[in-house]
Amino acid sequence: MFIGADGTVLNHADYRVPEDIPKDDWCSGKNYDTADWDVDKDGRDEEVYLDGSQTCKKYELHTKMDRWVTVDGKRISGGDTISYSGLSSNSPQQLTVHAEITVRVERITEKYDWDPHGRYGGGPSDGSWEQSQRVDDRYRFDRIQVSDSQEVVVTDAGDIDVEQTVVETEGNTKHLILEIQGPRNGRTVSQSKLEDRKLWSYLAMGSDHSVDGTWRTYSTRQYDSVTLYEPDGDVSTDPSPPHVPQTRLVGMDRKPTVTAVGSTSDKIQVIGHQGYNVDVSQSLHANVKITPRQPVAYERIVITDAKQPVTDLVTIHGQPVPVDVDTRVERRKPSVTIRQVNSGKSLQIHVEDPKTGQPISGRKVNLQGAVPKSPTASGNAVTDANGNVVATRVNAYVQATVDHDDFQSISNGAFYDKSSAERTFIPDVILLSRLHSLVLTLALIAPILFLYGYIRHFGFFE
Repeated sequence: MFIGADGTVLNHADYRVPEDIPKDDWCSGKNYDTADWDVDKDGRDEEVYLDGSQTCKKYELHTKMDRWVTVDGKRISGGDTISYSGLSSNSPQQLTVHAEITVRVERITEKYDWDPHGRYGGGPSDGSWEQSQRVDDRYRFDRIQVSDSQEVVVTDAGDIDVEQTVVETEGNTKHLILEIQGPRNGRTVSQSKLEDRKLWSYLAMGSDHSVDGTWRTYSTRQYDSVTLYEPDGDVSTDPSPPHVPQTRLVGMDRKPTVTAVGSTSDKIQVIGHQGYNVDVSQSLHANVKITPRQPVAYERIVITDAKQPVTDLVTIHGQPVPVDVDTRVERRKPSVTIRQVNSGKSLQIHVEDPKTGQPISGRKVNLQGAVPKSPTASGNAVTDANGNVVATRVNAYVQATVDHDDFQSISNGAFYDKSSAERTFIPDVILLSRLHSLVLTLALIAPILFLYGYIRHFGFFE
């Protein structure tokens, strides 16, 4: 069972006092010492009261119940609910609820003495009762300790590290790149490694948006029936006991999704993610209509059109873990130029940072209408240390496109967006044809121009 580092345990202990304890107070009969005397000297004896006694016993029931929880080497005391905090070990361990019930019955023995108002009494009413002795002793003492244990794993105490890179456009947040690292086995996460990880439910971006993870929870009735022990000794079964929920974990989504809190028109979305399959069996409780899916331990999540960074990682137990911004980079569109070399078909494509003017090396350039002179082994064109690609033109129209940065590897303190340049080259034969047409046109219109100028200057022939 997974529990949080901070939480509350229900510790309800029920008990019944044995019925052999006297329920009512008890008093013996009133005993009187009498004698026969001829009080009035008439020759006949009358009964006189000289003394009296009575014994009463009272029973007082005292109960005491102490409750506590032991987990992670700690003992936490409380009542029906016991709150704990600060659990730090994520190894499987025992969570035990304890109760110590003490039942004590005190017996009070009181002895009363009857004395006549005078030398003797003429009857029970001719005197008064006074307590002569009181003795307190323990009639019954019972003490019992009960406990119940469950193996638990404190998931909030697991290990996870979140590195957040914010890509900004003109000072505003644009993209979020989250690197989430935790224990794993190569390309999967086993049951044992899962217990070592901090399991999270969602990533909070302030109070407006959240990114839901792979885990979901559902609750089921923990008890199907209860046995009732009545004070008179009757035993019955209640088929509809109070609902004590038990929370269960299940994998549902294999892709993180953005959820808006309230109504919003923002277009925040997850545009990419990577992760590892979690190798764990998922057995659902009876009558639960949920289709589980293999959980994913996300390693990288890329969010676009974000208004603000992720502020907290919230565990499956609702415990927020602050997430800081580790790196801020600026979103820039590289400057791409196409230049003809030596009036031939040789071209130079140059890529540089639009802010610093520094060449950008190692950038893949997609060419249309030209082929690189020094392609890579895979046939791609890549800028050299000077930000250049030398290519040969094979068409009149040439386009050079540089893709945006890979979200996995951002360098130089900037995130370079997609950028392109294009240029159209007019073939030499077309240039010669156009020059010939221009010369022929000038030859045809030259006489007309001469005649027009003559008329303008001298007028019409007379």
